[in-house]
Amino acid sequence: MKYLILITTFLLQSCASAQATDVYRKIVDDIKNSKKYEDFTNQSKQKCKGLFVSKYKYSVCSFGSFFKNEEIKAFIDNECSEEETFKTEKSNVLNKLSDKGETCFIADFSFKVKDKIAVKIISKSDENKIGYESLHFLYDVSNNQAQRLEIIEVTND
Repeated sequence: MKYLILITTFLLQSCASAQATDVYRKIVDDIKNSKKYEDFTNQSKQKCKGLFVSKYKYSVCSFGSFFKNEEIKAFIDNECSEEETFKTEKSNVLNKLSDKGETCFIADFSFKVKDKIAVKIISKSDENKIGYESLHFLYDVSNNQAQRLEIIEVTND
């Protein structure tokens, strides 16, 4: 009986992981097929368009303040503290979504908040700079779908 419970638990976790991977894959595909991403990569001085997906999830507090979505704004207003802003978590799911070969852009995913996931795109050459351009996407991921809600281009000074 104990083994049956363990096997069932493992299968349920595997199924949940596969669904999560599918949602994240849909988001990455949508980003790479968007006109804004194409324009953003063309504006940069990078020689490639490959996307590296960070293996960490970040708090939406760290880069979600630009969105107009009321649920995200309320979360940021009510829940974001210094501790929450710098929270990260390693994710084995995200690690597998990077493009093969050369990558010149980085995608940082947020934790899911009220069925929403935010993604920030920056050029690898801007990673440790103070002033840089970034592209922010917001998705509704309810029902294992990935519906784009917002895209915002930001200049960080």
